[in-house]
Amino acid sequence: MGNLVFHSFGFQAEAAYASGDLEEDDSASDSESDGAASSNPTENDQPKPAAFEYFDRIKMNLHKDPGQPVFVSSVRGYKVKIEIIIAECLRFLMKKILTEINQASSINSTIAPKDIFWVLTIPAIWTNAAKQRMRMAAELAGLAKRNEYGKLVLALEPEAAAIECRYFAKSVSSDLKQNQKFLVVDAGGGTSDILAFQVTSISDDDFTMKELIQPTGGPWGSTYIDKKFTQFLSDLVGQELFEEFRVKHSSD
Repeated sequence: MGNLVFHSFGFQAEAAYASGDLEEDDSASDSESDGAASSNPTENDQPKPAAFEYFDRIKMNLHKDPGQPVFVSSVRGYKVKIEIIIAECLRFLMKKILTEINQASSINSTIAPKDIFWVLTIPAIWTNAAKQRMRMAAELAGLAKRNEYGKLVLALEPEAAAIECRYFAKSVSSDLKQNQKFLVVDAGGGTSDILAFQVTSISDDDFTMKELIQPTGGPWGSTYIDKKFTQFLSDLVGQELFEEFRVKHSSD
C-alpha cells in the first residue's frame, strides 16, 4: 500500500481512527469517498497519505468493470487498489484463525496456512471478474499460492447458508425431507441473494440438493439504507458541514 502498513481491522480500526490520537496530515484531501471506487489515480489527484487512512464499505467495488483496475478511496480520499485492501483484511482474519486454532489444538506441531483448506464465501451475483479479484486478494494474503486451487475455493453465500439449513433444521427437530423445496434469502450488507433448492438426497451421512433456478439478487443490502440516510443528512445540513463531521467523527 505504498508507504502505508496495516494497522487494525473492524471496530478496532474505527475506534483508532475516530479517537484522533494518531497523527493526521491536514494536507490530505477531505474529498467524498465512502470507499468509492475510482479510476487509476495519478500523481496530480492522489493526496499525500496521512499517518492513518481509514477504508470502509469497499466490498461492492469488487463488482466493477472487469476490464479496468479498481481503486478505492479512504475517508480522506487516498486511493489504493482494492485487491490490496481486501488482502490485508483476509490476512488479519487468517492470523486470527490460526492463533485460535493453535491455542486450542492438542497436537504438538503448529498449524500453518498450507495445512488448511480455505473456503471464502461470496455473493451469488458476483461476476467472474469479481471472483478473480477475490481469489487474487486471497493469494496476496497468503491463504494459498497462485493457481493452487486445491487449497482455496470460493463458495456462494446462499449455497453455504442452504447447507447450514440442514443442520439448523436438525437442531430444532424439524428436519428437511426428501424432495422438499426451500428458498434461501441472504439479505446482507452489500447484496441480497435469492436461491431456490430442492432436497434430492438426505440421510445421516448424506445431504445433496439441486438448484431450481439460477441465483438471483442485486445490490440491495442494508448499507444502501445507510447511504440514503447519510445523503438525507447531507442535504439537511449542507455537504461541506456534513463532510467535516463525517471525517472528524466517523464512529458516530
